[in-house]
Amino acid sequence: MKVLWITSVYPSSQKPGEGVFHETQVQALRMQGVDVAVICPSPVNPAPLRLLKKKYRQARTIPEYEERKGIPVYRPPYTALPGQLKWAQPHRRIAKSVLRTIEKHGLAPDLIHAHFAMPSGGAAAVVSQRLKVPYVLTLHGSDVNIYPQYSKGAFRAFETAVHSAAKVLAVSDELKAKTKEMTGAECSVLPIGVNLDRFQKPSASTFELREKFGLPKDKKLLTFVGRLVKGKGVAELAEAVK
Repeated sequence: MKVLWITSVYPSSQKPGEGVFHETQVQALRMQGVDVAVICPSPVNPAPLRLLKKKYRQARTIPEYEERKGIPVYRPPYTALPGQLKWAQPHRRIAKSVLRTIEKHGLAPDLIHAHFAMPSGGAAAVVSQRLKVPYVLTLHGSDVNIYPQYSKGAFRAFETAVHSAAKVLAVSDELKAKTKEMTGAECSVLPIGVNLDRFQKPSASTFELREKFGLPKDKKLLTFVGRLVKGKGVAELAEAVK
């Protein structure tokens, strides 16, 4: 089976940790004999904006094509405006860039798997209709809890992405319930997998490890794993611990 993976974030040689959960899943599928190609469209601000403000000038440091661990990854550009997800959806422009990539490289997927309802899900709906190929949609969190609340247009885009999919997956029971409440659509829960073999108990003792890494031996330690952004609640966590 040939699967086309559409996402707005995927690891690259420059940013190997960005959206690494995608690569984990893709590699798991590859081990099962599934032929996967990834298209991760890259937003580019229009020329007038790039002239107006320095922050809108984007240097494309990530290659438009690279092969990562045996998986072809395409990053075609599409025109986008800053903050557009709040008031309009660029899914049609993303779909055009995806379709151009499919045609240029002769991709012929049997199934499309889109991640995040907006904008990838909306783009997948357009591509699916054009190619007559079904798509599966995975909901990850912000595409349910945040983006649809921005505007009526954003909510409509969310509904379209969900109802156009042949199958909707949510990474948690809470997202499944909220999607049902918002759209009436049924979801299946498929959590993001973790390779437990990589997190087995170390042979060294806790005391030895603390000594090795110069950590205090008589205090409780708290570890945070995630992006250091306000939305993750790191400041609240630190305050609660204090």
